[in-house]
Amino acid sequence: MNQNKLTFDTENLGVDWVGFNIEGSIDLEPIANYLFELLGFNSTITKKINGKWKSESLNYDKLNKFQVSFRQYDYNPEFKSYWVGTKVYFSGNNAAHFYKSIKIQPLNLDIFDFQRTSLARFDINYLTELKTTNQTESIKTFMTKSCQKTYAKSKRRKAAWNINRKGLLLTIGSRSSSNYYRVYQSNNGLKFELEIKNKGIRSFQDLLFSYRIEEFEDRLAKYFYYQSFELLNLDTKYTNWLIHRFRTLYPKQRHSCLMTSYLKKYSQRDFKDQEKIFNLFRILSFLKNKKTFVETSDYKILAGQVYYSFTFPLIEFIRYIGMNPKSHSQRTKVLNILTTLQTLEPIIQNFDDHYFQSSLIVPAFNIKKKKNKWIVSVALAKELYSYSYPFQFSTYFTTYKYNYQFQVKLQIIQAISVQSLKKQFYVQDFLSQFNVSHAKQTQIKNVIIQTLDELKKNQVIQAQIEIHKTDNSLIKTNIITARLLTKTKIIYFYEIMQYQNLVL
Repeated sequence: MNQNKLTFDTENLGVDWVGFNIEGSIDLEPIANYLFELLGFNSTITKKINGKWKSESLNYDKLNKFQVSFRQYDYNPEFKSYWVGTKVYFSGNNAAHFYKSIKIQPLNLDIFDFQRTSLARFDINYLTELKTTNQTESIKTFMTKSCQKTYAKSKRRKAAWNINRKGLLLTIGSRSSSNYYRVYQSNNGLKFELEIKNKGIRSFQDLLFSYRIEEFEDRLAKYFYYQSFELLNLDTKYTNWLIHRFRTLYPKQRHSCLMTSYLKKYSQRDFKDQEKIFNLFRILSFLKNKKTFVETSDYKILAGQVYYSFTFPLIEFIRYIGMNPKSHSQRTKVLNILTTLQTLEPIIQNFDDHYFQSSLIVPAFNIKKKKNKWIVSVALAKELYSYSYPFQFSTYFTTYKYNYQFQVKLQIIQAISVQSLKKQFYVQDFLSQFNVSHAKQTQIKNVIIQTLDELKKNQVIQAQIEIHKTDNSLIKTNIITARLLTKTKIIYFYEIMQYQNLVL
């Protein structure tokens, strides 16, 4: 597991509400003055007078841009209100500014009377931008499926969506519960917000009051992610940010990594071009998985592009991709693999009216003999080596003996690389490209089955597979056979998201 601490800044998480409860009767003037003079907050107080809530100003300066609110509760036996105290809350931009301020300068707990003050509410959110505005129907579908997911787990938990004056709004949970989740449209996109109150936020309180900000943000960010995974429909583009963050933060260390974002442009080309991209996956997988044999030198910058330099014994790479290091012909083939990496299309990083940058993936490599060993040195674009999306595969995916094995594995990689948790493999279309005997078709089907079984064994996909036949019938099974794949149109399989380790 990645041991780096999460922060609100690195995770692009916002703070939308900070609230405190102060028990008992208290003189609010020192607190209001402290917030006014030191942090630049105007303040108001709301009290109940003759049965009605009324507000009045405590401190005000027209130059101040931020506001804090005090709400005072007195003993009221008529309404069975026995809690006496004051709620202090910062909302919206006020909360964001307050939290940013106390990160720089710790909260004065003497003024707030630490013994009587508790953290009552903390709202954390993530905003994902929407590239197009006309997405109402697809957002409704996402919200409906999220409600269904909630009710499938608990009939008692509330979940509903509606349309208000600002747009679509999804709510999960009760306003009085410890966790209340909202998803709503904003001017910039779709905002995902978790309101944590009462017992839910108390477990984080000591971290904030003792100024252990790094631990506070790390635990709260993981808690936000965990609740988001638990409550939201993940099979949608609107939660791609959540899935991507999980994959980046919690890679499956026991699997080697194959990058697939560069795949689409090569997927419809001839065998030689497809083999080039597959070989790129192999070298990336080797460099990430075999750090025992790989030495990394300092990076270099060429025309704004960062390149990492790697050095490794050629024999180790030959073994890694399942070839015989003693075979001269296979050693020659591996050299050709490395050479063809330089013929891959460049990465187009930026292209507009003001700026253009194109970078080679492998600008240079050489092979030298040192002490009877051939040593490879290769420079690789940082973006490809550092890119953690989307999956980790076992070394099964780096080897093949026959062309049809290669094509099956590449097709499965392409199928599983999509952002959605639901993956699809078009069996009929794939098999139709092979003009071979019935026995050979069976061999190809068996490779498909073996490849899916490998993903299941390594807990990349769920055990149950959905098979859609050409007659539109549907079969759900944990065990696939070659016979079962006869007259199969599409196979659907689902990625496993092991997000329980988000909360530590």
